[in-house]
This record gives sequence, C-alpha cells and structure tokens, in this order.
Amino acid sequence: MKSRAVFFDRDGIINIDKGYVSDSDEFEFVDGIQELIRHVNVKKSKCIVVTNQSGIARGMYGVEQFNVLTQWMVDTLFADDAVIDDVYYCPHHPTAGESHNTRQCICRKPQPGMLLFASVEHDINLSQSIMIGDSKRDIHAAVSANLKQAIWVTKTPSTSDLTHLEAVKETYQANTHITVVPDVLGILPILQID
Repeated sequence: MKSRAVFFDRDGIINIDKGYVSDSDEFEFVDGIQELIRHVNVKKSKCIVVTNQSGIARGMYGVEQFNVLTQWMVDTLFADDAVIDDVYYCPHHPTAGESHNTRQCICRKPQPGMLLFASVEHDINLSQSIMIGDSKRDIHAAVSANLKQAIWVTKTPSTSDLTHLEAVKETYQANTHITVVPDVLGILPILQID
C-alpha cells in the first residue's frame, strides 16, 4: 500500500524566512512546527521537506554547507521527537548566478519535480498527500501534482493569486483543496490527514 506524505516547504514554514539562511546560527524554528511534525508522525504519514535553494545557484552558499545545515535541522527536530523522513532541494535558478545551477529545471517550484521524485522514491500516493507552504509557488506545485490538500500559510492572499491557482487547478484537472491559514499554528485544525 502506498504511503501518504505531508510535504513541507522549509523557509517560512519550518524556519523563519530571513532570506538565504545557510547557517544554524541564522536558523530559527517557526512556532508550532515541532508539534505539527509530531502530529504527522503519529498519523503515520511521511514528513518530507521540499525546498527551493537558489542561494546555491547564486553562489551565496554551496551544496555542502546546505547539507550541513539540513542535517543539523533534521537532528534538532529529531531530538524533539519530530521526525523528517527526507529532504529534497532544488539548487537551480533560471537566471540568477553564473554556475551550472543557473538553468531551467523541473524541480524548482512551482514545477512539481521534487514532489514527483519523492513519490517514486518513497512510494507515495500524491492524491492522498498534503503540501504546506508559504508561497504561491508551493501551492502551484501541489496543484500540478494533484495533491489532496495544499495549505497556504499567508496573511494576505491576493485575489489575483487565488484566481491564478484556480486556473492552475482547471488546467491540471486537479482536485486539490486549497486552504489558507495565517500561520503555522493554524494548520492542525484544518489538516486533512485522516
């Protein structure tokens, strides 16, 4: 039987988005994230982080530095009984930087590549899975992959953004339920994980 997953964006969902966080000294967990991850763990769904990391393409930090921070994040959460099953990242940007990572790709959200890769590697049923993100790109990726639910953590979604996402749903003939909450603390009551 295929697994269910909750996909988490990193910056803005797991940690406060301070812009290109690359070191544990800059990394501050968002209030409520440990409890949310523990809840997902108890429900026997996989917790998978999917994060755009264009700071790599921009030359602001390297893959090794990103991996060190990621391991620190996973270990710190684990010490608080919050288990992350895997982390997928996109090091690319279509125009920024001057490296082999400056290019178009299928993994950078809003493309659904990281979700699709995870679904294959972890035998995940995407139509029973959830995305939690703080940007329109995250929600677009979730809809493109036809996830069950996409939770958009934002205080002020614009009408044009919501209209765009409804058009994406129509284009992909997706059944994704889009829910807007103002912060991570508002997720547990509306999480459709059962």
